[in-house]
Amino acid sequence: MFHTTNMTESSIIVLLLCKGEDRVTQPREDVISTEGLTVSLRCTFKTMTSNLFWYRQYPSSPPQFLIKEYMELSRFTLKKDSDKKMFHLEISAAAVTDSALYCCAVEPTVTGNTDSLYKNLTRNLKSICHYLKLWFRGGASGEVNSPGA
Repeated sequence: MFHTTNMTESSIIVLLLCKGEDRVTQPREDVISTEGLTVSLRCTFKTMTSNLFWYRQYPSSPPQFLIKEYMELSRFTLKKDSDKKMFHLEISAAAVTDSALYCCAVEPTVTGNTDSLYKNLTRNLKSICHYLKLWFRGGASGEVNSPGA
């Protein structure tokens, strides 16, 4: 009986020492906006590391690394709030060419090889993606068109 109790206590200690699962979450809806506006793509995280990244994928193309914390790009800004566990991507002066699949990832998925990037993004549950579709007004009539329409 005493031996069984020690085994149970050992098991509990091992479980308490295990690291929690890293993960990110994003809303399940597509983001639709008008060209020229600022678009915010939301992402929340639960992780012990602060390595958070965004990737972009155009149709019929592999995912491409876009931005990470402390990087500066002209139209892309990261808004991080560690207390609220939020890591949002803002795209200013959005253009129709920004229409793509955007993925928020907890950790670097690859360093250099896009083949392994594609495998890791499709296999790795630590990456969550959603589609951004931008609309624009076209022609003299001012009708609303979608990319490729």
